[in-house]
Amino acid sequence: MLNETHPASLRYGVAILAFILALLLKLLLDPLIETDTPFLTLFAAVTISAWFGGTGPGLLTTALSALASDYFFLSPSKLLVGQSLGQNLPLGLFVLEGVLITSLSSSLHTARQRAEASKRKAQRHQEDLRQSEERYRLLVEGIRDYAIYMLDPEGHVVSWNTGAERIHGYRAEEVLGQHFAMFYPREEQEGNLPDHELRLANQSGHFEKTGLHLRKDGTRFWAEIVITTLQEPGDQYGSASNLRGYAKLTRDITERKQTEEALQSRATELTRTTQKLARTATNLEKRNHELDQFAYVLSHDLKAPLRAISNLSQWIEEDLIAEGAPQMDADTQHHMNLLRGRVHRMEALIDAALQYSRVGRVETAVTRVDVEALLQEVIASLDPPSEFVIEIGPGMPTLKAERLRLQQVFVNLIGNAIKHRSTHELKSGLLSEPPSSSASDLAREPGSSMAGTSPQPGWVQVSVLEKGDFYEFSVADNGPGIAPRYHEKVFGIFQTLEARDKVENAGLGLALAKKIVESKGGTIRLESQVGQGATFRFTWPKRPPKAEAW
Repeated sequence: MLNETHPASLRYGVAILAFILALLLKLLLDPLIETDTPFLTLFAAVTISAWFGGTGPGLLTTALSALASDYFFLSPSKLLVGQSLGQNLPLGLFVLEGVLITSLSSSLHTARQRAEASKRKAQRHQEDLRQSEERYRLLVEGIRDYAIYMLDPEGHVVSWNTGAERIHGYRAEEVLGQHFAMFYPREEQEGNLPDHELRLANQSGHFEKTGLHLRKDGTRFWAEIVITTLQEPGDQYGSASNLRGYAKLTRDITERKQTEEALQSRATELTRTTQKLARTATNLEKRNHELDQFAYVLSHDLKAPLRAISNLSQWIEEDLIAEGAPQMDADTQHHMNLLRGRVHRMEALIDAALQYSRVGRVETAVTRVDVEALLQEVIASLDPPSEFVIEIGPGMPTLKAERLRLQQVFVNLIGNAIKHRSTHELKSGLLSEPPSSSASDLAREPGSSMAGTSPQPGWVQVSVLEKGDFYEFSVADNGPGIAPRYHEKVFGIFQTLEARDKVENAGLGLALAKKIVESKGGTIRLESQVGQGATFRFTWPKRPPKAEAW
């Protein structure tokens, strides 16, 4: 029993009760017991009190027993003092033995308590260890993406989890006790690579690699493996006597490897494509340069005979006039003018075609452009008739752009309005009917004016609005207008609104403007109705791509 677990009253009460019972038993049995052994039953009381109650109750029983023995059983009876040493010696020995029994009982009891506490602690530790091992086993068994198994010091499989069964294809009973070299390709087995990996792991405590492993069906897969040495903490690596085995972790990385190989293949292909594009770009730049040179030479060579024809016609006309030739009548004069007009038209067509071919191929300088000042220059260069009114709206920006390209757009849009200005009488329903079949799909029929109406002076207004990263410029006029069905066709190459005999036009102005605007990432559109003028709207970026700050 645990003497510290009982109340003090109970422990001391048991001690007194044991003393009384021992005393009564001694008194009842006294006639049968030798007088020189008065302490036999009292020793039992002391032992019981010390064992049940501990040190205090044991000493109390010893004291009570000594007094009772001296009073009832020692001779001379009922005398506690005045006796000789020989007479008190048995009593002293009894007291000493009682103290020893009490002390011994208490020590034995304490030792027993400690032993039981140690036993309970060991049991708890063993239960915790068992639960920890069970949790570890459940954890390892529950992992399916990794093969986790243990090897003995020789490399034989001693444990096998669900992930190992899923990855390798073997059941536990098929691999337990087998050497782990069975998971390596034959050429690696013959080269003793598995044992070499164990030696490397034993030397440093850890080994990692990525390589090919085998499944039960013989197929190979890419595996990422880790081998860890199992030994007591503090033991030196490389000691065979301290080696407990190995833990081997294997992960199937076939999909990752295939993805890496696919990415590498794509990267290689992309590199080849980039190199091919670079060569193509170089060749294209070279071809563009050659084409530009060709166009320039062709333009020069074509203009030379045209200028000769123009000069020759002028000389012929002058000679005929000087000689007073009768052939130089009004019709002849008209034909000579018509000839020179065709020559000038051809020169204009060559210049426009050359400009059109250079858009997007030949870059011009990017500078700071004051749009209002640019428009003033454009108007001055076009030299419109004195009755023609051109208004520049407020808020014209200053932006960074290719000045020449923006200038070309404004030249063509404003010049187009000037060419088709409404200085003649408007005909009701102008361009409401399709034009007759002619060299131009959009040429208006001759004589589309109608007498009896008042001529209107030409008028153009240029305005601007901000729209996000772009400016939207508008060029509006009060010309004859364009039927909606022609709004897309007017931007085509060699398309004109008037017959070329009526308005000298190469048919490339609007096409050139559209190509320039779209090459800068902008858009251009036409808003017009017959007899209500026309408005061309185009957007231009506020800042060109990769432009540097001012």
